[in-house]
Amino acid sequence: MNATHRADLSEAMLASQRPACLNTPLDEEGFGLGSDMTQRFHLIWPLLGLSLLLAVLSAVAALGLVREQRNAAADLRVDAARMRTAAELEECFTELIALIKDRVRTLNAVHLRAQTLLNESLQRNADQVNTGQLAKINVAFQTHLKEWNALPSSGVQVDEAMVPRFVERLEREMVRPSHDLEAACSQKLQYSADLHSQLLRRTTWGLVWVVGLGGIAGLVFGFGVSQGVSRSIRRLQVQVRDAAGKLDPSASEIVLTGDGNVVALHDEMDSLSERIERFVAMLQQRDREVLRAEHLAALGQLAAGVAHEVRNPLTSIKLLVQAELEQGTRGGMAPEDLRIIESEVQRMERSLQSFIDYARLTEPEQKRIDLESIVRNVMGLIRGRAARQHVEMVLRAPDQGVAVSADVNQMQQVVLNLALNALDVMPHQGQLTFTTERVGENAELSVEDTGPGIDPDMLPRLFQPFATNKETGLGLGLVITRRIVEAHGGRVTVEQASTSGARFRVSLPAYVDQLAGVSV
Repeated sequence: MNATHRADLSEAMLASQRPACLNTPLDEEGFGLGSDMTQRFHLIWPLLGLSLLLAVLSAVAALGLVREQRNAAADLRVDAARMRTAAELEECFTELIALIKDRVRTLNAVHLRAQTLLNESLQRNADQVNTGQLAKINVAFQTHLKEWNALPSSGVQVDEAMVPRFVERLEREMVRPSHDLEAACSQKLQYSADLHSQLLRRTTWGLVWVVGLGGIAGLVFGFGVSQGVSRSIRRLQVQVRDAAGKLDPSASEIVLTGDGNVVALHDEMDSLSERIERFVAMLQQRDREVLRAEHLAALGQLAAGVAHEVRNPLTSIKLLVQAELEQGTRGGMAPEDLRIIESEVQRMERSLQSFIDYARLTEPEQKRIDLESIVRNVMGLIRGRAARQHVEMVLRAPDQGVAVSADVNQMQQVVLNLALNALDVMPHQGQLTFTTERVGENAELSVEDTGPGIDPDMLPRLFQPFATNKETGLGLGLVITRRIVEAHGGRVTVEQASTSGARFRVSLPAYVDQLAGVSV
């Protein structure tokens, strides 16, 4: 449920629960202040009773909705923590296997971390069906610890003959069950998210029914009251300005005839307005709970993406190391294998850095910088990769330069993200063009490639988190780029280039010399 839909629903609920007299403007003609006690009772108490009844029904429904949303948010937090712990547990066991294969004898730190993660998993899954699986993993790990501690303490390396037995047990009884546990936690998280969506729909429709029936009952009861009131009041118009301005800008009008005490009616409308304000506050609290639950679900998705991005390079590195150990050569690894390991490590660093940048974007330290110098620094960083891919880099910049007030590191990250995206779509050959120019009061930087262009289906989601059609990456690069640019008061756009590729355009306010009062 998006924010616009929730806002429309809140307005509809409040408008339907408001008594009809709230929509009537005030007219002082024919107040009938000399009516008798019977007519005054017929006017005030039925309306007051109906208003209180509708307010109580609405408050009960809203409180139930808030309570259910809070419980759903708590379930999502627990499920996300369980999945994160399971992923860390599998990673810890994988690291333990790699160290044992290297015949490392001292593994106290890794053993302690694995035991801590197991204890956390057992506590968080105490009421879950996968507790038995966790208990089996824990028993297998305790057996592993006993056998490991029983090894001779002399020497810094484990006897090579003992390595296969420990590795085989870890993979069979700990790594694979941990992977299955992570998958089960992921399914439970998805189930909780689906259940949360169903809860929203059920509570929404239930509240709509309550409000609709209450509105109909109010109309029927109000019509009966209006018929019983004396016609000595020729026209009574009541308007509660604050409530109408907050809940319904267009106030309709009704006509009531009969005698009544208008002063007491004004007091009742003031009381009703206060109740409506409290109801609005409860609905706003519910919206905050919903947004928090959505944020937790996004964090769970992000954790799964990071685990996937880190696990794949580790698998490649592990296979290369295993192959080297099995061959038993003493001349060291081949240069090609070392380059693959270096590439996979750099890939992990990029994924983790994207995660860090997305989660914690620092305040920019702005100062005068020249866009051309930023571009040249980035070209130097990617020159080696561009040469390997046979990509020609071109810089087009005016002689006088284009200056902006920005954070050097963050602006370099923007250009680097756009350049790396361009290189990703030109794996074999192409041209990467950087252009800096002044356009009115703005400084513009464009990065254009000669790749296949952007998929039209991908274009609307291009700047959304986790939106990517590449085999690797978290889909956060362009999100971080836009956040940085907008933090500097600018904007970033994308369009199809004339070369059939894509052109990303960054527009920033040009640097203004405070002393001279002119843009540079």
